[in-house]
Formats: sequence, structure tokens, C-alpha cells
Amino acid sequence: MDVAPRRRGSGTGDLAAVKGVHWKIALALVVIFAAGLGTGWVACRQVMIGRQLSMMRPGAALGDGALLKRMEERLKLTAEQKEQLAPMLRETVQRLQAQRRRAFLEQMQTVRAFYEQAEPHFTQAQKDQIARAREQLREKLREEFPALPGRVGGPGQPGAQGSTAPHKP
Repeated sequence: MDVAPRRRGSGTGDLAAVKGVHWKIALALVVIFAAGLGTGWVACRQVMIGRQLSMMRPGAALGDGALLKRMEERLKLTAEQKEQLAPMLRETVQRLQAQRRRAFLEQMQTVRAFYEQAEPHFTQAQKDQIARAREQLREKLREEFPALPGRVGGPGQPGAQGSTAPHKP
């Protein structure tokens, strides 16, 4: 009896075994890719949030003297130049901080206006959930930025802490 040598992959059992391995490998690669994509997205969001928060802190980037020090190193500033630039830089930092505060407050007012418009469309359970989430955010902001007001608005305005004016939740 002569038996012809079998060619690799010619049997139906071998082909099924190979196909079974290929889909597993492909699935593993897709899972690894998805995990990497998700991890990258989360890391990117954390970095962006960190940058935004660091820019809101008093003295961020400019006010801590980093800019003047970089200018001194790169431009080889003289002592006289540093003395002349320091007050201008302090004033610029103060203006930028004031702009950031105003922009932050304006953004919060925009968000509040949205919730006031959207409120009639929510169920009571949803309204309660939103109120809890907003209070948690306020507490977090108070911890991170004690200089910020507790609520949008100044003293005497609706929603301000210590205000006698009525506030809509």
C-alpha cells in the first residue's frame, strides 16, 4: 500500500484547527488594541484636566517666576532688565488671573442657565440626582480653589453663599 504524503493543511481537521487559532489571535489583538486605546484616552483626559486646573491656580505658569527665569536664561537678561520686567510681569499675571476668574464665573453662569432651561424636562428623581452631582462638584471646587466663591454670583446675588437673595436650586 502506497500512501501519498499529505500536504500541510490539506486535511479538513487541520484547516479547522488553524481557523480556530486565527480568530482567537485576532480577538486577542482587538482586545489589546481596545485596552490601549481606552488607557490612552483616560490618560490624555487626566493630563488635560490637570493642565486646566493648574492654569486656574494662583501664580500658575507665570506668577511663580518661571517665565522671568526662562527669559533670564534664554535671553541673558541683565539685573537691570530683570528689575524692569518683574513689575510688568506681576501686573500681567494679575490681569490673567482676573480674566481666568471672570471666564470661569461666566462659564458657570452659562451652565446654570442651561440647567434652568432644562429643568422642566427632568423627572424629580433626575432633578435630585443633578442637585447631588452639582453639590459634589461645588465641594470639590471649594477644596481645590478656596478663593473661588461657593456659588456663582457675589454677595447679595441669587445663589451666592451668605446671600439673603432667594436661590433657585
